[in-house]
Amino acid sequence: MIERDGKQTKLPINPSTGSNAKSNDPSTWGSFDKAVSYYNAQLNSNKQKCDGIGFMFTLNESFVGVDLDHCISESGKLDTSIRNIVNTLNSYTEISPSGRGLHIITKGKLPPGGRKKGNVELYESGRYFTITGNIFRGCNKHVENRQNEIDEIHAEIWGTNAKTKHTNSVSGRPKGDPHELLTTSFHFTNGSKNEQLWNGDFSGYPSQSEADLAFCSHLAWLFQKDASLIDSIFRKSGLYRDKWDVTHSADGSTYGQMTIKKAISSTDKTYNTNQNISSANIVALLNGQARNDYPLLEIKGIKFRYGRDNAKTIIEREAKRKYTGKSDKHSSAYYPVSSLYGIPARLRYIDKSDASGLRINIEGFDGSLKSLDIERSFLVKASGNELKSELLAAGLRIYPDGDKIILATLKAAHPDKEILITTKPGLFQIDNHKNFAFVTPDGKSYSDNNHQVELSPNERITAPYSCGSFEGWKDAIRTATTAPGCPHFALGVMAAFVGPILSIAKLDTCGINLSGFTSKGKSTAQMLAASAWSTPKLGCGLFQSMRTTDNAVELLATKANGTVLLLDDIAHIDGRDLGAMIYTLSSGSSKSRMTQLSTLQSRQTWNTFAIFSGEKSLEEKIKSAGGSWQAGMSVRFPDVDVTDVNEKLTNETMRSINSIAENYGHAGHKFIEAIFNNGLHHKSSELKQTILNAARHLANSEESQLIRAAIPFALIQIAGNFAKEFETAAQSSDVVTEFSRKVSVVCFRRRLADSADLVSP
Repeated sequence: MIERDGKQTKLPINPSTGSNAKSNDPSTWGSFDKAVSYYNAQLNSNKQKCDGIGFMFTLNESFVGVDLDHCISESGKLDTSIRNIVNTLNSYTEISPSGRGLHIITKGKLPPGGRKKGNVELYESGRYFTITGNIFRGCNKHVENRQNEIDEIHAEIWGTNAKTKHTNSVSGRPKGDPHELLTTSFHFTNGSKNEQLWNGDFSGYPSQSEADLAFCSHLAWLFQKDASLIDSIFRKSGLYRDKWDVTHSADGSTYGQMTIKKAISSTDKTYNTNQNISSANIVALLNGQARNDYPLLEIKGIKFRYGRDNAKTIIEREAKRKYTGKSDKHSSAYYPVSSLYGIPARLRYIDKSDASGLRINIEGFDGSLKSLDIERSFLVKASGNELKSELLAAGLRIYPDGDKIILATLKAAHPDKEILITTKPGLFQIDNHKNFAFVTPDGKSYSDNNHQVELSPNERITAPYSCGSFEGWKDAIRTATTAPGCPHFALGVMAAFVGPILSIAKLDTCGINLSGFTSKGKSTAQMLAASAWSTPKLGCGLFQSMRTTDNAVELLATKANGTVLLLDDIAHIDGRDLGAMIYTLSSGSSKSRMTQLSTLQSRQTWNTFAIFSGEKSLEEKIKSAGGSWQAGMSVRFPDVDVTDVNEKLTNETMRSINSIAENYGHAGHKFIEAIFNNGLHHKSSELKQTILNAARHLANSEESQLIRAAIPFALIQIAGNFAKEFETAAQSSDVVTEFSRKVSVVCFRRRLADSADLVSP
């Protein structure tokens, strides 16, 4: 790093000679091993000359770099606008040298168009990354091939509706969108060469400087020598580099300013803003803008093309004209079908017996791209009326008789790309039950053989699901689990990891109810459980209020599949409804219901661990409302009475525990990663037997009712043991051992009547 004009500048160094390297001269570069060797030698010398290692992007290699500046807050939180890019690419992701940005490296090629917008910049040639090796939390450590994802991200940022806005402040400046005109110019004479320059490919020039001048000359011709617009466009091209803003003249002019000035002075004629663009160029422009996001369907017997209606791009279909004479025999006409839509991929629903589906991209009313995932069986429900309703709600504009054409194309569509998808998080078997995949509530997937599985975008938790650091979270829960007289905090932490264990062992949904007077820390215990997967804030993530309907509870249970369902305060629900909810949750399946169009809805299913809370026990709550208390309820959701816990913790202790509000969403990912690394997900029968043995030990009986009542606590204990083994719940194994001691010795000293309906600490 050197200082230029008061700014720190990354100056590349040749690892073979120690002299300055050049980004456009491969002879000044070196291999990774040579760079590491040189860097280590510099560290051990008294004259350290370099600060790190850089990676050069070239067109000869299929690597793409994504530079995300200023996207990490001081608290370590990732900007929500950047999170989608990180999750979509799911490739090597590291924290940049500043500590406030990210670098992503993938394999692939960049599509034509923009390269820099806001704090997002894409490279594939002519630039280099300073590598830190500091992997961002929970992200991929390997460089993956992500061509489809690169195209998706590029289209989202620089697509038809991500156009650069400029005012027409200069006389003679072309009217409309400059980027649209630039894209159109790529279809003019020599347009392919200018498109290569736009993409950063200067291989046909002696040096990049000559390429810079050539592209600026084209921009000067195209935009009537408008220096500010030339500069703005150039900065978005693949040719843009740090040198553009470096002073190169005694009068203070930068390299960029001097290049633009030279281009303007050497340009005689400019593009006639009033001339008509040929129809061929318009068609090429429309195809270029729409084909990535809304690919035209290829259906036998139906031919489509892009058209225009009121300055909007639409989809048209060919229709043969009626024969009126010899000259008309082969004539045809195109009629509008709808606004833009396309089918980029077919879907395979791994949570629905590999049912097939389609992903439909739709241009909304506001011009944004919206994706709609549907099962193919949806196409025949109510003669397609439900589908039509969904398409219209997403913003699709349909012309007369267009709905029939759309339905026909969707039924016949078979795109090449297939996406494995699920409508809920949790553990799934794939590849004819040979392999497994686990998808977390935020959409992160773990699987055998590196299968990529998507969680349907509509089913992901929308609240912030990660913040701060894993170490910060472990510090908070270490305080919670060692707090004197508060074993229910340990229960909450360990219960966070029960869901995956329960799913692997193929046991039914169960849980516990924390009962006792207010201010006993019941909600805090639930927040501790939630913080392993998502924000602990009530009403967000996995921590929800009991103030809800039957339908909503089923939806919440589905969203918590394979993790933990946390419902706060049973005072918000009628006791009779609470009894029905216990059986519904235990059944693992929603009720059968009809749609508005009298078709049967698909049932929702789940397999999760639940924690309720309230001042009353479940029995007291149900009986007080005139409901019928059944012994099976206590077996499925036994009560843990927290009346006697310590409620007088110090302010310092509570501040430490409450720091989970700034450090959450890490432990669940670490736990699942450890499960797959250790192969635990392939040991269902063995794990189930371990849980049943633990339940027998806790019940100290062979009576089935008592053993069933002990299963929720056995699950908590086994999950805690694995948290210890995987070093997920705390850095110190002694702390996790203490969890198990508290669970097995304190929380399971039961005051059990013959009905086995109460468990007390």
